[in-house]
Amino acid sequence: MAASGAQLTNQYCNAPVCAPSRASLLTGLNQGNAKVRDNQFDKQIENNHTIATVLKIAGYATSVIGKWGLQGETKDEPNWPAHPQKRGLMIFWLYAPCRWT
Repeated sequence: MAASGAQLTNQYCNAPVCAPSRASLLTGLNQGNAKVRDNQFDKQIENNHTIATVLKIAGYATSVIGKWGLQGETKDEPNWPAHPQKRGLMIFWLYAPCRWT
């Protein structure tokens, strides 16, 4: 992407709290159309294309490092309804309560 000259210089923050902002960034949905609207971490990111699935299809390696908080109602990792690998992210290093996974 960089060799082709793509520059992504601006990102509008879609929500004042972290989970909805991450969901909007990953899915491209504004908060009027997004499922994740609050910071309760009980909503899963939609089962639809994300920026990660589109980049993966184009041949890029995709990863997430840090907090996810978009997994859905269960805490039974790795069986989250919206596990990062189910949303196009090949590599993940996530912070979960009191441990790294």
